[in-house]
Amino acid sequence: MRDLGAQEIGVLDDSANINRKRLHDLADLLIKEKLNHVPWILINGIRANLADEDLLRHLKQAGLLRLAFGVETGDEDILESIDKRVTHEQIKQAFKNAKKVGLETVGFFIIGLPGDTEETMEKTIKFACELDPLVANFSMMTPYPGTKVWEQVHRNGGQMLVKDWQDYVFFEGKARFEMGETTAAVQEKKWKEAYRRFYLRPHRIAMTLARKSTWQHFPRTLRMALKIVLPKKEKDAVKAMVEGTQTAS
Repeated sequence: MRDLGAQEIGVLDDSANINRKRLHDLADLLIKEKLNHVPWILINGIRANLADEDLLRHLKQAGLLRLAFGVETGDEDILESIDKRVTHEQIKQAFKNAKKVGLETVGFFIIGLPGDTEETMEKTIKFACELDPLVANFSMMTPYPGTKVWEQVHRNGGQMLVKDWQDYVFFEGKARFEMGETTAAVQEKKWKEAYRRFYLRPHRIAMTLARKSTWQHFPRTLRMALKIVLPKKEKDAVKAMVEGTQTAS
């Protein structure tokens, strides 16, 4: 890590804590080999219903810095319909456990799941604010060809809005489908609203300004903020001003 100038190691494992003994064994080895000074993060969302306090404390002792949970939605009925096999109470407890042992948290939320309406999307935004992870990642549902959701869209008279495979790869804040009350306009509106309402709360602004990484990566932080906070015309003007300042310096 020192030779490469890396700051942390990211572990990509959607089912990392399905076998909790494996993680306990890994933590024991990292501590035994005195490698627990190396910060590492669980990038993908792990199972909230299996994130007990004892396991998370052990992982923290082994150098874990941050972990993520796939929350998806703030509506219990939709959560059940996507066969997540986890409850909101279990999700709340997982975040509490992580914060209690001193771990940073990331929450993944989806706007535009099948059956989503403006009302249920509102529940998702409020649930994200209630959980208050360090990072909240809101995405719009993408029905990939061959998936259950893709079949639902076509079976129920929905419409795919993507034109080619490139549209699946590059996300420009545009809905990929619409079906019934889950219109493209509502998805895009609530997606932008979700970011504004989560990150523009007073305590979140103060937290962001106080973080060292905000200033270390300021251009990137600003670009991310501009994508969701400002309309395109104002965004382009601010972007040009920032790029002009960087060129002058």
